[in-house]
Amino acid sequence: MDSDEEWAGLRATRAAPPAPAQQSADRKATYQFALEQAEQLFRQARLASPATRPLTLFYGLSQAGRSIAAAAANAPGDEWKLKGHGIGTTASTLSGPLENVQVHTDKNGSFVRLSELLESPLWSKADQVRLHVLWDSVPEAGRWSLRPDTSTWTRPLHVDVSSIGDGGSSRPTTMVRPLPPSLISTTDHETLHAFLRSYPDTRGCAYNVLGQDSESRPSYQPSHDGTGSLVLQWPELKAERYQNRRDFVCARTRSYRGEEFFFPTPVSGSDRGIHPLMAWWAVLFTLSILARYQPVEWARHIDVDNSEYAVPIEELLRAALTVLPELIVEIIDDVSR
Repeated sequence: MDSDEEWAGLRATRAAPPAPAQQSADRKATYQFALEQAEQLFRQARLASPATRPLTLFYGLSQAGRSIAAAAANAPGDEWKLKGHGIGTTASTLSGPLENVQVHTDKNGSFVRLSELLESPLWSKADQVRLHVLWDSVPEAGRWSLRPDTSTWTRPLHVDVSSIGDGGSSRPTTMVRPLPPSLISTTDHETLHAFLRSYPDTRGCAYNVLGQDSESRPSYQPSHDGTGSLVLQWPELKAERYQNRRDFVCARTRSYRGEEFFFPTPVSGSDRGIHPLMAWWAVLFTLSILARYQPVEWARHIDVDNSEYAVPIEELLRAALTVLPELIVEIIDDVSR
């Protein structure tokens, strides 16, 4: 489905907004008009070059966030109202390598409130997160890393829902991919355990091994592109019905464009991985700050003839035009239930 169809679907909800958005006249009007603003900004972004596209994309997403909050069933009273950014960058890092720009969240603001509504982790100024970590949390960024070393990363892990319960097991099992080349080339368990700690939604899982004893190496399945896959299982739960096993796994994943993923957390100690909307939000916010306040640096970053960042930036911004409207539809449907 192209973005025009997605926006048409969103426009169709404005005549009869989700029930939570109809709890007050202000809430309903915010849902409706913020969607109008989001659509107009995204349409302007289509016509823009990378020089200004981050600005219209970010502010379009920001307005869509207001509609999402207005539609959220878990936002009673005035808790749906969004004020301020709630996210910032460290000024001294804006003039250095793009991947090292440091990002933090504030105590309140739009990013904070939406993260709370979507059960997405937050982090303080003391726990600055580098842009490349947030960038790698966007599924479409997988092919376009900001770093020259692409052998190690923590990207969203696709969950093969069709593999849940394969092999006649009554325990929830599923295959996840892609695993980084640096991981699947190892044989020890601690390296895998450390990797999985970046995906808090996998907690409690075990995994297939090549052998019968506890010292057997993890059973990584290599792919032609150098990445790999692995079957995860949750041995503590037995469920005879397939639907129960599927529900168990999908309660831990996040839906993204009709697929299920385990998303990484940008900071340790989180209960859940980052929500994809907040990953996109953080990346677009950072790019918009550079485009707006650091025009010389931004011009260098998007110079195709001289910058290794230029094409990754172009491709991520191009993907945002079609991916984000689809994601907005999906999230509004989810939060309004």
